[in-house]
Amino acid sequence: MSDRVIIISKDPGKIVEEIEIKIPHWRDKNSQKFLAMVDRIYTILTGGEIEKEKEDIQLYENASELEESASAKKTFQELAEEERKHRELLENIEKEGVEKSLSNYNMNLINNIRRSDYLVDIKYEKGMPYRDILILAMKREEKSFKLYNDLLNQSKIEPHKKLFSLLSREEAKHKLKLETIYDDYMAKMGD
Repeated sequence: MSDRVIIISKDPGKIVEEIEIKIPHWRDKNSQKFLAMVDRIYTILTGGEIEKEKEDIQLYENASELEESASAKKTFQELAEEERKHRELLENIEKEGVEKSLSNYNMNLINNIRRSDYLVDIKYEKGMPYRDILILAMKREEKSFKLYNDLLNQSKIEPHKKLFSLLSREEAKHKLKLETIYDDYMAKMGD
């Protein structure tokens, strides 16, 4: 860890926070001070993810209200509820830290059938076909899955690896659910 950490936002790149690291050198990566500092940095980094979850909730709630199709409305409501759970998880981690928040989480392996990998991004439009609603949702979950997986692969500290593994798995579960719904729907449509 350097003596100063500068956290920069994406699109547009602006300085979010500058943190002076006052832990003396040579730093023990297992010391409470070091882990607390890393938690603080990850809290700032994942704070943007809490905002993204809020945006996703709003998107899915708005889409649910605008949709006339009962099945599309229900799918959007379910997606909004899943995003609420993610937001609560991230907020809990922010309050209690990674270790305490994740102590009881079960890290089951989630299948990745990669259906969304072969689809293109689309934007939400009122009245869009149910198939496109599923594609929109799958692509959003795919992007989140890839983000958390990338962070997992770059992380060097065990509690944070566990955090990104958990978040990656949560997104993978949603993606798998949507891909299964999509496959079933397309099969009914004769595809």
